[in-house]
Amino acid sequence: MNWREDWQTRVQTDIQTLSQLRVDHRVEIIKALTQVQAVQKARLSQTYADFLQDPKLSGAALFFLDELYCAAPQALQRDADVQRILPLMAKVLPVVALQAIASAVALDVLSAQLDFLMAEQSLQTQDPCVEMEAYVRLFKRVGHRPERLRQIQGVEQCGSLLAQAVRLPLILPTVKMMHLPAKKAGLLRLHHFLASGLTAFKRLPSADDFLATIVQRETSLIEQWLEQ
Repeated sequence: MNWREDWQTRVQTDIQTLSQLRVDHRVEIIKALTQVQAVQKARLSQTYADFLQDPKLSGAALFFLDELYCAAPQALQRDADVQRILPLMAKVLPVVALQAIASAVALDVLSAQLDFLMAEQSLQTQDPCVEMEAYVRLFKRVGHRPERLRQIQGVEQCGSLLAQAVRLPLILPTVKMMHLPAKKAGLLRLHHFLASGLTAFKRLPSADDFLATIVQRETSLIEQWLEQ
């Protein structure tokens, strides 16, 4: 099995794992999950308010919030798009772009697993995640420090791969030219992920500094919450 075939197998396995996670249609778990993700997104927007207000960093910050920490419906559509055209992508996209996609899907798996654990904990303890204090309580009860740190590493890895990909000749114009074919094929979520990620990281003064700040802030919060 060559690298591209192995890539296709790994991504397919991760997407199947995600599908299994998301078959739980209980109204109460969906409500709890939605609450967890809403508080989480509000917290991220506050933690990175300085990035969002900086014209040079806002694009990458929005990509970070909306794509790498996106809500389940967005991730589900993007992953479904990936699954539909895995063989084609494996043939035509450069290796670093394939690595970025694989990294994003793997991050989806880990994030979904941790979010579901928090939603289950919310139901079991009858502690609705409606504000930040409840989120921190649930975060502490769930624990999983190694997985939380791996989640941060996943964000850093995906961002680093996109920063590498955008330096490839013609990749951004090529991806932008794919908008109409992607729309006709019903693959706009995947196209948006690639185009917005590449555009955002191309505009960054320093991708390394941007990602290092995210790693520092998120790691500090994890250590703070788990030690309370």
